[in-house]
Amino acid sequence: MIQLTQHEEHEEIKNNLSYLMVEVFQNIVRYKKENKQKYEIFSLRSIDDHLHIFSSNVVDLSSYSILKDKLKDINEKILMT
Repeated sequence: MIQLTQHEEHEEIKNNLSYLMVEVFQNIVRYKKENKQKYEIFSLRSIDDHLHIFSSNVVDLSSYSILKDKLKDINEKILMT
Protein backbone atom coordinates (compact mmCIF):
# COMPACT_ATOMS: atom_id res chain seq x y z
CA MET A 1 0.00 0.00 0.00
CA ILE A 2 1.35 3.42 -0.96
CA GLN A 3 0.29 6.30 1.24
CA LEU A 4 -0.22 9.89 0.21
CA THR A 5 2.43 10.97 2.70
CA GLN A 6 5.13 8.95 0.96
CA HIS A 7 5.42 11.18 -2.10
CA GLU A 8 6.70 14.75 -2.28
CA GLU A 9 4.60 15.51 -5.34
CA HIS A 10 1.50 14.97 -3.21
CA GLU A 11 2.41 17.80 -0.83
CA GLU A 12 0.00 20.23 -2.51
CA ILE A 13 -2.78 17.64 -2.41
CA LYS A 14 -2.15 17.04 1.31
CA ASN A 15 -2.29 20.77 1.99
CA ASN A 16 -5.49 21.20 0.00
CA LEU A 17 -7.02 18.16 1.64
CA SER A 18 -6.21 19.50 5.10
CA TYR A 19 -7.72 22.86 4.23
CA LEU A 20 -10.83 21.25 2.76
CA MET A 21 -11.35 19.00 5.78
CA VAL A 22 -11.13 21.95 8.17
CA GLU A 23 -13.53 23.94 6.00
CA VAL A 24 -16.04 21.08 5.95
CA PHE A 25 -15.89 20.69 9.74
CA GLN A 26 -16.33 24.45 10.20
CA ASN A 27 -19.38 24.43 7.96
CA ILE A 28 -20.93 21.59 9.91
CA VAL A 29 -20.49 23.53 13.15
CA ARG A 30 -21.39 26.92 11.70
CA TYR A 31 -24.60 25.91 9.91
CA LYS A 32 -25.91 23.05 11.99
CA LYS A 33 -29.44 23.33 13.23
CA GLU A 34 -29.73 23.27 17.00
CA ASN A 35 -31.41 20.00 17.73
CA LYS A 36 -31.19 17.34 20.41
CA GLN A 37 -30.66 14.69 17.76
CA LYS A 38 -27.30 14.79 16.02
CA TYR A 39 -27.37 14.33 12.27
CA GLU A 40 -23.87 15.50 11.34
CA ILE A 41 -21.63 13.17 9.40
CA PHE A 42 -18.20 13.44 7.84
CA SER A 43 -16.45 10.87 5.70
CA LEU A 44 -13.12 10.68 3.91
CA ARG A 45 -12.72 7.69 1.65
CA SER A 46 -10.04 6.49 -0.71
CA ILE A 47 -11.23 4.53 -3.73
CA ASP A 48 -8.59 3.52 -6.25
CA ASP A 49 -6.67 6.72 -7.00
CA HIS A 50 -9.40 9.08 -5.80
CA LEU A 51 -10.20 10.70 -2.48
CA HIS A 52 -13.85 11.31 -1.71
CA ILE A 53 -14.97 13.76 0.96
CA PHE A 54 -18.55 13.71 2.13
CA SER A 55 -20.33 15.70 4.79
CA SER A 56 -23.93 16.21 5.75
CA ASN A 57 -25.92 17.99 8.40
CA VAL A 58 -29.39 19.43 8.96
CA VAL A 59 -29.59 23.20 8.46
CA ASP A 60 -32.33 25.75 8.87
CA LEU A 61 -34.00 27.32 5.83
CA SER A 62 -32.08 30.60 5.93
CA SER A 63 -28.74 28.75 6.04
CA TYR A 64 -29.91 26.51 3.21
CA SER A 65 -30.46 29.51 0.96
CA ILE A 66 -26.96 30.82 1.64
CA LEU A 67 -25.30 27.43 1.24
CA LYS A 68 -27.19 26.53 -1.91
CA ASP A 69 -25.71 29.49 -3.79
CA LYS A 70 -22.22 28.89 -2.43
CA LEU A 71 -22.31 25.21 -3.36
CA LYS A 72 -23.56 26.04 -6.83
CA ASP A 73 -20.59 28.37 -7.35
CA ILE A 74 -18.13 25.78 -6.05
CA ASN A 75 -19.55 23.03 -8.26
CA GLU A 76 -19.41 25.27 -11.33
CA LYS A 77 -15.75 26.05 -10.64
CA ILE A 78 -14.97 22.36 -10.23
CA LEU A 79 -16.64 21.50 -13.52
CA MET A 80 -14.59 24.18 -15.29
CA THR A 81 -11.27 22.60 -14.24
